[in-house]
Amino acid sequence: MSSDNATTSIIGRTRSYYDVGGNAQRIRKADRPDGGVTVKDYQREIEKLARSKGIEKLYHFTPAVNAASILKNGLASQQLLQAHDIDFYAPDQYRFDDRLSALSLSIHSINEALLKKKIAEHGGDWIILEIEASILWTHSCRFCWTNAASSEVANYRPFLGGPWGFEEMFKDRPVSAIDLRSQRDTYGKRKNQPTDIQAEVQVFDPIDSDLIVDLTVKNPRVKREMEALMERIGERRPVVINEQIFW
Repeated sequence: MSSDNATTSIIGRTRSYYDVGGNAQRIRKADRPDGGVTVKDYQREIEKLARSKGIEKLYHFTPAVNAASILKNGLASQQLLQAHDIDFYAPDQYRFDDRLSALSLSIHSINEALLKKKIAEHGGDWIILEIEASILWTHSCRFCWTNAASSEVANYRPFLGGPWGFEEMFKDRPVSAIDLRSQRDTYGKRKNQPTDIQAEVQVFDPIDSDLIVDLTVKNPRVKREMEALMERIGERRPVVINEQIFW
């Protein structure tokens, strides 16, 4: 296998997904507010919307064994890591959303039920990474108002990387088909939280380690291990303990 240093070169030289024939090439006129809109227009509008909602934090959880590579080199999709023969641990044998080219992030809160399910299925220690919200408008994203693997999102073909897709994550909906109360009011959603706890942002570009703000772990032992790891690799991040979120 290649060394971890290879990841740095991948992130350093990989152009934006938009620049290499990705989503931007698939934005049809029908999906645009007008024929002259550009990716930069979308990004500026998303930044404006995110700031107006007070969005400051994104989260990604992963097995703790991936911490060294991530903190030193940044986050990259399974597809990119596999293409460059780089070691990583992926607890899922396959992804139900069929998007190995994307990282999954959440806005201002994590899907605790999903995290606990993965811990129960795969065991081991896990960490939660807090990532700067600027990812939303500096990286190519797909905004999913619910689980990306759901048929509702998986079968949705128009472009979800623009302001409309972003706003859909915060659109109010009934609690259920028979309970017409507001989801946002019923579950006390803050302005910066998506309506559905399963909402996710799929990020197609690598994320530089400098954009990782801190780590959350389950107990003092994992905190000590992460701090010792960072000492060895020359990285510094705050490590927060939150037992409840992992159990």
